[in-house]
Amino acid sequence: MNSNNIRLIIFDLGNVVFEINNQNVFKYWAHVTSLPEEFFSDHHIPDMIFHQFERGELTPEEFHRVLITSKDVDLSFEDFSDGWNAIYGEAYPEVHNVLQKLSDKVFLVALTNTNELHYKVWMHKYAETLKYFKKLFISSQLGFRKPEFRAFKYVLEECQAKPCETLFFDDVLENITKAHELGIHAVQVSEPSDITTELQRRRLIN
Repeated sequence: MNSNNIRLIIFDLGNVVFEINNQNVFKYWAHVTSLPEEFFSDHHIPDMIFHQFERGELTPEEFHRVLITSKDVDLSFEDFSDGWNAIYGEAYPEVHNVLQKLSDKVFLVALTNTNELHYKVWMHKYAETLKYFKKLFISSQLGFRKPEFRAFKYVLEECQAKPCETLFFDDVLENITKAHELGIHAVQVSEPSDITTELQRRRLIN
C-alpha cells in the first residue's frame, strides 16, 4: 500500500503510547481507606460525570466531591489525587521508536480524552516520548471529547488535513468507528505491534 496520501497521523495516548491501569487507582484508594478494592471498582462513577470532567466542565475539586458523595467514603483530596494519578505505567518503547521514525515524515499529533489532574502528570512523565508530537489536543482544554465528531473535525481543521489523508490509532472501538464514519483511516490498537504492523503495511516505516 502506498503511503503518499497520509499526511497526518493522530495517536490516542493511554494504552496506545503509554500504559494505563485503572486497577492501580482502586488499589491505592483501598489502601488509604482500608476498604476492599471492589468497593471502588464495583461502584462506578456515572459516565456523564466522568465525561464532564474530561471536557473540563468539572474542576478536580468538584469531581472529588462527586466521588466521595456518591460512594459515601472519607477520602481526602490529596489521597484522591495521588490514587487518581497512580494509573500510569511506562511508555511503550516500540511506540517511542515508531514516533521517532515518523517525526520527519508526517505531521504527528495526539488526541486524548483526559482531565486536568491526569494532564499535569503525563505531560511530565512521558515528556521524552511526547516531544515527537507537533500538537497535543486535550479534551479538558478543548471542551469536547472523543467520540464526538467535533473532536475529530477540530483536529483536521487545525492540521489542515483531509480525512482521506489522515491515519488514527486508538484502543477504543467506539472512537475508531466514529473516525471511520468521517472517512479517516482508523486502526484499533490492542498492543504496540498493531501500530508497527499498520505503518509497515503502509510503507511509512521499514
